[in-house]
Amino acid sequence: MRRIVRPGGPLFLVMQEGDGEAWEHGTYGVPVERFFARYRGSEIEALLNTAGFRVRERLTGAAGTRRWLNLLAT
Repeated sequence: MRRIVRPGGPLFLVMQEGDGEAWEHGTYGVPVERFFARYRGSEIEALLNTAGFRVRERLTGAAGTRRWLNLLAT
């Protein structure tokens, strides 16, 4: 992401909050298998900081049983 985003440009990242990695099966009009790598807010912020980003906003939300992280960084 750092290679693609211009210096000072925005990065909006949405990811599932949690621990670990897993493939999940679901139906979104058609059967599909998706891979999730879950992180805690502090973990993903540390990774973004290491990559040279500065997190400007971090929000959490829920959809069903899942919690989501929404991060805006530059």
